[in-house]
Amino acid sequence: MFSLANYAIQSANPILPSWIDVLWWVIPIAYLALVIWAIVELVRNKSLDIAPKLAFAFLIILAPFIGSILTILLVRSHANSSAHRQPQGEPQGRR
Repeated sequence: MFSLANYAIQSANPILPSWIDVLWWVIPIAYLALVIWAIVELVRNKSLDIAPKLAFAFLIILAPFIGSILTILLVRSHANSSAHRQPQGEPQGRR
């Protein structure tokens, strides 16, 4: 569909692509980068067992945009909380 705004942008500088044409490339690349980032965060996390990792992987597959954002946020928060937790069973200090 050829709109008046697109025509105005093209006529102003015909060498540069219109912003609509650029968005056709930028949005899918950003979307793919988000999914890859979520998968890398999931694989690199050592504090999760295999069952939560599989659950997050299915979430990324079934709902890629929301699943990727949730995976990045939740996996990072889990990694931060498990890093600050003190292992149980160890004494607090020497007596």
